[in-house]
Formats: sequence, C-alpha cells, structure tokens
Amino acid sequence: RRVHGGGHSSMPPRSTAIGLLARAVAAIEDQPLPAKMSAATRDMLESVCHATPLPLRLVLCNIGSLEWMLTKLLERDKTLGSLLKTTTAVTVIRGGTKANVLPSTASAIVNHRIASHDSVAKVLDNDRAAAASATPLASVTPLPGSLEPAPITRSDTAAFAFLAQQIVDAFPDVLVAPALMLANTDTAHYWGLSKNIFRFNPLRFEVADMARIHGVNERILVEDLVH
Repeated sequence: RRVHGGGHSSMPPRSTAIGLLARAVAAIEDQPLPAKMSAATRDMLESVCHATPLPLRLVLCNIGSLEWMLTKLLERDKTLGSLLKTTTAVTVIRGGTKANVLPSTASAIVNHRIASHDSVAKVLDNDRAAAASATPLASVTPLPGSLEPAPITRSDTAAFAFLAQQIVDAFPDVLVAPALMLANTDTAHYWGLSKNIFRFNPLRFEVADMARIHGVNERILVEDLVH
C-alpha cells in the first residue's frame, strides 16, 4: 500500500501513489523466492518416470543426481514451476477516483500460494525487501486468514494405497501418482484431525482445460462429470 497527500492532477509530484505502488508491485514480481525440489514433488516425478518418453525418462528416473537440472527445466513451465516455488500473483489493485484528482492512496493484493519449504513470515520478509528496494514509501501487511503451507500427506501408507486402488478401478487407463495441490481447499479445517488428507477430483482434464480454471469459458465436460 502507498499513501499520498492527493491534490489536483495539474500539479502532480514526480510519481503519484499509483506510480509508486506500481514500482513496488513490479519489484515483488521480479524478486520471487527461489525454487526448490520438495520431497512431495520428487515423489510425484519418481512415480511417473517410467511412463515418460525418452530422454525425459532418463532425467526423471535419475532425479537424485540431476535434481538441479530438473528444477531449472521445470521452473520454466507455468504449471510445473508452481510445484517448486511460492507463486506470486497480483490479483487486485485499487487507487484513484477521478481523472483530474491525484490518488490519496493506492493498494494492491498480492496472492501467494506458499511452497511447503517456505512460510508466511518468509514470504512477508521477501515482499517487504522487494518493495523497499523500489520505494521506501510502500508498506506490506498480511491479509487476515493467511495460511501456512498445508501438512504433506505421505504416500507410502495404507490409506494412499487404498485410494490409489479405487482410482485405478474407476479409471483403468491412468497412472496414479501423488502430487501437491496448488489451490487452497477447506481441508485446513481437518489438519488437526487426520494425517491422511487427500484432495482428489475424479475428472479428466486436458492441458487446455487448465487455462480455463477461473478463466474464460470455464467448464467441465458432461461426459467427464457423469463418469
């Protein structure tokens, strides 16, 4: 958030509250927390490695020695890269009420999905440092309800094996692998009740369908829903 004195647009300062906020937001986008291969993502990749084509199979099946290379490669992909790092998305921005009036305040909401190896405090420190590098006049405060990363459910348990078998029974042509859930769900209410919390959507998704989540023409195919 940036606070400014306001005034008439015919006598503006060098940067208005919106201009200063824009610098801070750009700095936060340009200075994300580093990517890291988590145990959960490593487990997923090892589970699917034998089903992937060459030469990717060689890399995935030798992730122990090639983890640094794989991390660099996956980080370039929007979807897979989100499994490796805390994501940063500026989703809301507010400031200004009229064309000829200087904005007295400007604010933005930066949405983070925090990686399992990071924390709310670490993300706040990183955002504050990034914003301060752009302008000392910006402040960064957490929104109410900020959540720490969800506990990771182990996949080497009878509970996961049972779920995997039910999935194969319903979808015989799929390979079951554990993966991180990127979106928040209501499972936060169950963290204290069970160590076996699985998020499973019995729907078939193509790559193109991913872009439609919360986007233009968001939908689920009838045949996928019925199945």
